[in-house]
Amino acid sequence: MPSFLLIVACLAVSGHAQGEDRPLAGSATEAEIATLIRDLGDASFEKRTFATRRLCAIGMDAREPLAKAAAGDEFETALRARKILETVDALLFAGAEITLEMSKASFAWDEPLDLHVRLINRSKYPARVPFELDEKRRAALSANARQVGDMLDVGDLLRVSGPDGRCIELRVDEFLGAADVLAEVDSRLDAGPISMIGAGREATLIVKAFNRGWARYPLLDGGAYSLVLDYRPNWNDPVLNEQLVGRVVSNELVVKVSKAAPAAVSRVGIEAGLSLRMSDHNLIAELINRADQPIWVNRNFGPTPPFAWGRWVVEVDPLQQEIPTPAPANPTWGDFQSAQLVEVHPGAVVEMARIEVKALRAAVKQELKDAAPRNWRVHFRYSNVCDQRWQLSEDLIGSDVPGIPTVLKEPLPRRMLASVVASEAIELPAKD
Repeated sequence: MPSFLLIVACLAVSGHAQGEDRPLAGSATEAEIATLIRDLGDASFEKRTFATRRLCAIGMDAREPLAKAAAGDEFETALRARKILETVDALLFAGAEITLEMSKASFAWDEPLDLHVRLINRSKYPARVPFELDEKRRAALSANARQVGDMLDVGDLLRVSGPDGRCIELRVDEFLGAADVLAEVDSRLDAGPISMIGAGREATLIVKAFNRGWARYPLLDGGAYSLVLDYRPNWNDPVLNEQLVGRVVSNELVVKVSKAAPAAVSRVGIEAGLSLRMSDHNLIAELINRADQPIWVNRNFGPTPPFAWGRWVVEVDPLQQEIPTPAPANPTWGDFQSAQLVEVHPGAVVEMARIEVKALRAAVKQELKDAAPRNWRVHFRYSNVCDQRWQLSEDLIGSDVPGIPTVLKEPLPRRMLASVVASEAIELPAKD
């Protein structure tokens, strides 16, 4: 994401300037502003520096006299006044009061919430805000494009802390195949939207699905979460930074997760896991969805895409043998079944494969004839590349090529698990 914080190179100074420890914030009289503007052309470096800093801190209240000075005949004063005007005009939230509210104060972890960012311009000048507030523009966007754009804009300034006090990072899904969402993301690579709020006016940005959308803050643990929107201009002058000139901070919004996500859901963004268990002389491989959103799993097994790859991997030191999961003999794409694309909800488990232990032993001994009767180690490995990215690379979506199943001509579910996942190895006795 681009930064919406302002960098003002013209205010860079070096060395120790007289008065740099003096407070810069606070209202100013017309007389003080006039004196500061005169000091912009003073021979004293210290006076020029302090005047520049103080006028930046005064901001819009100094704009009119600065504009007159910028159009004046005093070259040095006019030059510095123009640069300060450019700086003041580019500041965000100047004169604005920010209030955060949530659609609910207490909620379950998977209950979608809307974040309301209320903006009131208390000043007599227009306030610039880094959000898209134009209703016609917003109405022209898809719901997902609008949600992602709003989240990226707000997330650039938002600080979210969990029950343990640690910061929660913004989590953003992949947008492959969603051209409108990608366009909104791309539009923010250089600069995001800017809206103006008139003097004395107010506006509210409603950010949908703050915790459950395509871009979201995953609020997974039970307890209180704190949200603060904090804008700090990134001055090139260390004194302006140290004194937090131009900083605008919202209220601290505290909300509570009353029902936490299942313990199996990863708090650090792990997508899936595999485990093995024994049941009635069968070894069963199960996949668990560790993501905070539903995922889809491809259980069509075969040697090449669109089929997934599944193997029982048996280690008999120093030998290793892979036993494939059952698959059609010489499968064609016509054997690909949409019923074997399975949706798995967060924390839920789906069986991927099972094999009779006796059959596994026999297969290993057939291949590893010298395998001694000892304890073996076995794990299951799953790999899949069949997702929307693969469909696009193969030019399948909308294809009229005969023999391709309809399910592969249409976009696959967006959250297909396309990765390699392996279980931990377990000990398997070589004999009953």
